[in-house]
Amino acid sequence: MYLLFCRNAATGFILIFDRLGGIVAPQIVNLDSFSPNAQYIAFGVLGIASGLVTLLLRETRGMQLRSEERRVGKECRSRW
Repeated sequence: MYLLFCRNAATGFILIFDRLGGIVAPQIVNLDSFSPNAQYIAFGVLGIASGLVTLLLRETRGMQLRSEERRVGKECRSRW
């Protein structure tokens, strides 16, 4: 359960990178002029880099929620 401002910020962040990906992805096709394997290398490097970046995120399992997060979680559960 994420707070409203967290969800909105994350949605905005995702939309920015969605548009950037839409701009950059077609250009990767042009990498074929440098090397026949350049497209595969580019996607492989991006995939591995994104996997490594997720290792920088802190673990939240078992952590105590703040009182505001607890309240929001209870409200959301009561609706279902």
